[in-house]
Amino acid sequence: MKITLARKMVAYFLLVILVAVAGFAYTIYMSNKAQVSVENLKGYENPRLEKINDIAYNALGESYNIKAYLLYGTDQYLAEYRRLAEANAKLEDELVKEARTEEARVLAVNIKALNDQYSKGDEDKLIPLWQQGNKDAAMDVATKELAPLATQLIAKVNETKTSQKNEINQAMNDTDNVTKLAKEVAIISAVLAAMLGIIIGLYAAQKITAPIKALQKLMAQASKGNLLVKAAVQTQDEIGQLCESFNTMIASQLEIVKAVKNSSEELTAASQAMAASSTEVSAATTVISTKTQSVALSMEEASNSSMETSQVLIELSALIQIAKDKAVSAGLKSESSINAATEGKATVNVVMQSMNTIYNKTREAEKVITLLSEYSQQIGMINETITGIAKQTNLLALNAAIEAARAGESGRGFAVVAEEVRKLAEQSNAEASNISQLIFKITENTDSAVVAMKHSLAEVEVGVEEVNKAGKSLENILSAVAETVNDIDGIAKVTDDEVASSDKIVQLIEVVAEDIEGTSREALDVSAAIEETSAIIETVAASAEQASAMAQNLHDLISRFNVEE
Repeated sequence: MKITLARKMVAYFLLVILVAVAGFAYTIYMSNKAQVSVENLKGYENPRLEKINDIAYNALGESYNIKAYLLYGTDQYLAEYRRLAEANAKLEDELVKEARTEEARVLAVNIKALNDQYSKGDEDKLIPLWQQGNKDAAMDVATKELAPLATQLIAKVNETKTSQKNEINQAMNDTDNVTKLAKEVAIISAVLAAMLGIIIGLYAAQKITAPIKALQKLMAQASKGNLLVKAAVQTQDEIGQLCESFNTMIASQLEIVKAVKNSSEELTAASQAMAASSTEVSAATTVISTKTQSVALSMEEASNSSMETSQVLIELSALIQIAKDKAVSAGLKSESSINAATEGKATVNVVMQSMNTIYNKTREAEKVITLLSEYSQQIGMINETITGIAKQTNLLALNAAIEAARAGESGRGFAVVAEEVRKLAEQSNAEASNISQLIFKITENTDSAVVAMKHSLAEVEVGVEEVNKAGKSLENILSAVAETVNDIDGIAKVTDDEVASSDKIVQLIEVVAEDIEGTSREALDVSAAIEETSAIIETVAASAEQASAMAQNLHDLISRFNVEE
């Protein structure tokens, strides 16, 4: 399949668009990934940490209320203990169900087992003993059995909190890495797309205009007469076809000019020979005219002279016929040159149409770059959504810190986590601002690509002007060849007149020879015929001079062309 200029331009711009689209797509993918990470922190990690803190808080409450019940014996403390134990059981079940990793599930199961064992010891041993009045046994169960379980439960809850904090920190680090990577990829893709757009635009303009300018210079040389020029065919597209057509046209012109040059030289030689023969005939007729009184004495000599004159005129007629044939051949070859030049002009018109197609494709590529700028604005809107989510997360972290402050000492760990979440939200907000700046740079680079496209359009317009100049040069060549054809037609007409005149002279001389041989009494008639013959010979001489002048004019026209290396 032949690769045309239009296909080359489309391939260049598709490469730029592919790089830009790949960069933007990857940036959108990484932005969505960061958004998912933030939503995961908001919807799963933070609520899970809150549940763990609630379990720790409730476990401490259970221990405090059971101790208060043992000290004061008030049922209010027992009811509060049972409420907290029931709440913890529900939270532990949710913690086990929501676990996404095996480690988290094992920790949640261990917490539930310890809490169930602690609650069972309270309900089955400690509380019944206390209610039966066996306080010493109840205190013994509390110190020896339940206190170690409470310590293990608090330790396991703290271990779970530490694991959950580690997961949150890992999610924060992942979000930070994703944001940085998205920024780096966006910068690289934007810079690469801009550089490719500029480089390809300049390269395409150079590849299009350089051969056209070179061909225009060759056409200018050819229009000045240098027919030894030859265009270098380096491609198989419209430019290469134009160069091949130009070389074919120049080769045809060179053959025609060489043929016309040779014909003009032969015509000049024939005209000179005819002029010399006319001079000789004129001299002979003068001698005959002066010696008409002695025609009878030198009749045989006059007859021989007449025969010799007839032979010379026959040769002259043959030479004139050759000149006529050469002129006709030159006319036919000149018409072939006109046809070749016309075909060259048609090829130039095809190139002009291709240049217009390139211009339209470049305009379409400019529209695609503008569309990429609009996509950058859409990415900016997504980034604003991420910023809103980060601000909302910051508010949630602030509310969590307030609630932790209300909880006092037991909410201190949750306050630390809330502070970390707030820092993450601020960092996400800062990275979102960086992405906004990056999108602004991408928009600037896209605008630079649009400027490069416009520069390419200007170069293509220069190419169109150069093709127009080439068309004008072909028109000049057509005019010169047409002028040559007109001169050759004139030479052919003159040679027709010369052939007719020479035939008439031959006939007259034959009549004179017959009269000389017939009778010497017709000497006066012979003298008159000789005078008429002299006038005709003068006409022939004038025609020969005219043919020589036209041949010289043709030679001067041909000398304008350089046909010898």
